[in-house]
Amino acid sequence: MLTVSRLIAALLAVSSVVRAVEEPYQLKANQKFQTCAVVANYSHWLLLSENLDPFVGVKIVDKEALKGSKRVPPVKEGEDKKEEEKSFEWDLDVVIISAEDLALTKMEPGPAVKVCDESAMKAQLCHFNPSTVPQYPLDQLVGENLNKKPISAFKLSADNHDIFQYPVAFTENYCVIMQFNTAEESRTLELTINWQQSYGQLVQWDYHYMYIYALIGIIYFIAAISYFYYVFFKRRSTTSEYQGVVNSKTQLRNAEIQLRILLYMIGNCLVYFLTSIHLHSLNKIGYVHSNFSEVLLFFSSLASNTVFSVWVLYNLLLLSSGYLFISGKKGGPVLLFIRFLTGFTFISFLVFDVEHSNVYSFLNDKSYTFMGSTIYIEYLISFVTAAYWSFKTYVHLRSNGKTGTANRFFGTMILILLPVLFSELVREIIAFVISSDAFSTIANLSSYSYIFNLVITLVVAFLWRNTLLDSERVGKE
Repeated sequence: MLTVSRLIAALLAVSSVVRAVEEPYQLKANQKFQTCAVVANYSHWLLLSENLDPFVGVKIVDKEALKGSKRVPPVKEGEDKKEEEKSFEWDLDVVIISAEDLALTKMEPGPAVKVCDESAMKAQLCHFNPSTVPQYPLDQLVGENLNKKPISAFKLSADNHDIFQYPVAFTENYCVIMQFNTAEESRTLELTINWQQSYGQLVQWDYHYMYIYALIGIIYFIAAISYFYYVFFKRRSTTSEYQGVVNSKTQLRNAEIQLRILLYMIGNCLVYFLTSIHLHSLNKIGYVHSNFSEVLLFFSSLASNTVFSVWVLYNLLLLSSGYLFISGKKGGPVLLFIRFLTGFTFISFLVFDVEHSNVYSFLNDKSYTFMGSTIYIEYLISFVTAAYWSFKTYVHLRSNGKTGTANRFFGTMILILLPVLFSELVREIIAFVISSDAFSTIANLSSYSYIFNLVITLVVAFLWRNTLLDSERVGKE
């Protein structure tokens, strides 16, 4: 079931650009540009917080624009003096303003381009619709003290390009509105904007997920301990059929399905904890991996997720084939097919992980897209195969008089395969919908899938809690 979340994450990674705390921009000449994001000023008592001073910073990084700047250090004595290079004439008008005050500000002309993070999208800061509230020119807004938060307006140039920082006192959406002015229409200006959060280097989306992953990991841990206690200790005294099983090997054979469910819980617990730990590390160092050890840590996080996801896929195909319920299904072409399909999927995921983690890049854009399509096709084959085998196994169990087992099996496969249909719906929407608001809504669906998977796991564990496989097995088809 985690494989569904893995697929959604992979599709979102291919389809979107993740906003970082420090973002690069390239402005076109004489064009007004607006970018908005949430900046948090959380309590310093918050767990896992780095306790930083939040701000919005603007920094010019364009080398061509800074040539000949009076602030460039002079040539040291003894060094060869080169012909002085001068920057082209330019300046940058910048306004940093809260979303609340931006709604009251009349911009003439308005920004030609708007960029938003998830929070700013929800606040409709990337819309170009006419305002329904009274608006005022910026000078009037500030002059008459109509603004609710401080507003910073300043100009940068080749001789005045110090990093500017706007201190943030309240958690809110903030916008940076810029216009690059120059007589040379073909010129562009490169700069970075730093949305420094109080809690560290993560974007707010990932910071919240750091806690969500840790919480879900704890729930899986508690569920695994409780299920282990019930299956191997509690039901010995509550289930009359189980009391007659004394051989340890026979006990494990009878509890094979519960054991696989238990391993799934433990695997989920580890993966969610590792992901939360990785996000905590990123909160300290940022998204840019500056050395090999940081890249390797990221790859290890992805690879562990891959190993577990492929293990889940392998067991899903085994379960749907009737491996646990039909005698004589311990080998043959079915098992070979399952091993081949999951092995190929593992290799595809591993290549994706290597490429995504920047350990080594050997795929161009077309190959990267092809790899994403290949993973999708593998999931499609797995889904169709599992659905077909599940139906055959269900019919075979019923025809052999195992109606109760057949119904539990059918319910289990429906619960497992429904999220796969959900992920397919998400993929189709991502492929055809280009609205940024719609994409934000789709991205939010992935968070619900984690809770959905947890609920499904608990329901499946409950369905099979008292099953003794020896009494449920039937003859070969």
